[in-house]
Amino acid sequence: MPAHNELARQKAPDSLHLHEPYYSNRQGNDEANNIRTKTMEFLALNCGIKLASDKEADDFASYLFALVDRSTVSDTALIRKMKVGPGAGFYCHVMTVKSFGQVDDPRPKIKGSPVPLLVIKGQYDNQKWGFTHEYLDLFPDHRLVFIPDAGHAISTEQPALLLTTIRSFLHE
Repeated sequence: MPAHNELARQKAPDSLHLHEPYYSNRQGNDEANNIRTKTMEFLALNCGIKLASDKEADDFASYLFALVDRSTVSDTALIRKMKVGPGAGFYCHVMTVKSFGQVDDPRPKIKGSPVPLLVIKGQYDNQKWGFTHEYLDLFPDHRLVFIPDAGHAISTEQPALLLTTIRSFLHE
């Protein structure tokens, strides 16, 4: 962060065979949010007021994150196995996201860094190609690995392949 939102419009080359996940983050947000939860967020961000108790807000965050997490897998049967525990931290999350706009852009300092970088992307990753490609532009010494039949939650869908990929990179 800060994110360059225009990168979300950058299309991946067809040759990469990337796919959109079945669910989107937007679907989860639209399904979970209502006037009360939007007001909770607005008051916290703009007035420093907690409309709901921490417990109520955290319970909502757990519900919201569970719906949004549907977009992180290629195999929707795995959704039932993904758990978001209690105390998901609604107010902490809201204020952390707010702080993104106050962070200096690190790109000028890291562009061209000689540090080797491993970029791992699931074939059904819900993160847009432009955000992934930006890492490749910033770090000339990179390795990009695509994990088939996985979304953003690669450790849920392809844990063995993920660990093998990381170990291979570290042993180079």
